[in-house]
Amino acid sequence: MARYAHHAGVVLGKLDAGDLAGFVSHFHENASFRFGAQPVIQGVHAIMGHVRELVAPLASIRHRIDRQLTTDDLVIVFGQLVRSTRNGRSLSTPFCHTWRLSSGYTIIDMQVYCDRAPAIRRQATSAGRPGDSDVLSFS
Repeated sequence: MARYAHHAGVVLGKLDAGDLAGFVSHFHENASFRFGAQPVIQGVHAIMGHVRELVAPLASIRHRIDRQLTTDDLVIVFGQLVRSTRNGRSLSTPFCHTWRLSSGYTIIDMQVYCDRAPAIRRQATSAGRPGDSDVLSFS
């Protein structure tokens, strides 16, 4: 499955372009998706709805892949995620994705880890509450 290695840029490129249907077209119908510590989302239609909610408040997102490791049924992607808000602010944070693949090269499990601490610090500082870890928005 090493031939799947080049697809990480394609899959994340669909998400960056706002093509959610194109993004989830790379998933197996019964795939699972987990963003950080949030509950696991099951099924391609539920994944599309969940990802839509995650990106809805943003003007854009962009993944820059720094490194990728691929085995027989696993892809691990490291990089930077740039999230831009509708008011023109942007924030770059490190991310790591792990994808388990089916024998047909579709994603059967995606786990997304993204460091939200810079967003928390930025919002808390601008609100005059340094260290307020309950604030997750960076808008």
